[in-house]
Amino acid sequence: MTNKNMKIWEQVSQTNPEHTKYVNQRGGFTAIDAQKQVKRATEMFGPIGIGWGVKNEVFTPMANGMALYQSEFWYKTKDGEGSFPINSSIAMQRGGRPDDEFAKKVTTDALTKALSKLGFNSDIFEGKFDDNRYVSDMKTKFNTKYISESQLKEIMGLLESGKIVMTQKEHKIALDWLKKPTITASQADGFLNSLKSKMTDEPIKKSSSITDLQGKVEENNAK
Repeated sequence: MTNKNMKIWEQVSQTNPEHTKYVNQRGGFTAIDAQKQVKRATEMFGPIGIGWGVKNEVFTPMANGMALYQSEFWYKTKDGEGSFPINSSIAMQRGGRPDDEFAKKVTTDALTKALSKLGFNSDIFEGKFDDNRYVSDMKTKFNTKYISESQLKEIMGLLESGKIVMTQKEHKIALDWLKKPTITASQADGFLNSLKSKMTDEPIKKSSSITDLQGKVEENNAK
């Protein structure tokens, strides 16, 4: 018998791998596309501002250069309306300069955390996307497209160009991530865009050979 308390959770807990992106920070991790979450919440509750949303938003600057965001998340179902407090914090400066997008970033982070409390994309937050077999099952379920050989070549070409501004640790994390057999085409596109945004005119560093990585993609696409 299905637990009625898990009704929402069970409908939104599984994630289409094409709706995720790879973040090459803090050791590397999988993140959900925030706009895809907004779309899914709209499917569940109705348009934002009518079926769900946030209210009583407060931004509080702190002495350490951080900003604290607090608000109340609310949503409606046929069983009634629910709400709970949410919060997040973020640095108001980036690279020594004011970050004019800090408000957008911190509200997006808080919203993602709010939806996760209802079970949205819980498989990511539960660490299931660290299991290649689980990701493969989700790709089969959602008929997901894998990274192509041309995408891999373009990514590795950028990494080998030595013109990407990144630390040695970030460089190694990127190469290790590319060896995974579960990279989606959309994740590859997102990573490409991230690399292009970090390009400089002068060479910085060379990376390793792409031969073994190409073989992995060819093998994966042949399945």
